[in-house]
Amino acid sequence: MADSTATALLPRDPELPFVPCTERGLDWFAEAPYSSRHPVELPVSPEVLFDTFRDPETWPRWVLGIQRVEWTSPEPYGPGTTRTVTFADGTKVYERFFDFEAPRTMGFSLYGLSQGIFESFAEHYEVVPTAAGCTFTWSVAYTPAGHLRWLHPWVRPGFLLAFRFYLWRLRRLLS
Repeated sequence: MADSTATALLPRDPELPFVPCTERGLDWFAEAPYSSRHPVELPVSPEVLFDTFRDPETWPRWVLGIQRVEWTSPEPYGPGTTRTVTFADGTKVYERFFDFEAPRTMGFSLYGLSQGIFESFAEHYEVVPTAAGCTFTWSVAYTPAGHLRWLHPWVRPGFLLAFRFYLWRLRRLLS
């Protein structure tokens, strides 16, 4: 869990509520109450894929609902880097990276968000070169909170479908 004093110094929108999250690392993916792995073959090199991840303009083109991505730490990105993602409904999520080894891996955990829908949430990206480009595996782990905790049994299938759809859109974007 992040130190609340240190978390208070991290970027956030002062105009919106701030709901802290318990930050997690790579080891949590095996222990999280909900997790999933989504692999896809992509026709680009790992370097091209990581250029896409670094570019804030590409995210809304393949992840529906994302309106804006803002890196809130300067390059070069690495562990400790922060980023804010704004969704179409105005929700903001505040991320801190625990892993960033381009072009192989990157991972982040939420340190907070503007709505209390997760106690913890983390993503990890693994990229392996192949003869035809690369294999990208998108792993997600989380603990729902608030209303999402009670609705989760009904919306989880939609979450899983959404990740497949996003990867289909990413493949189209990169083809």
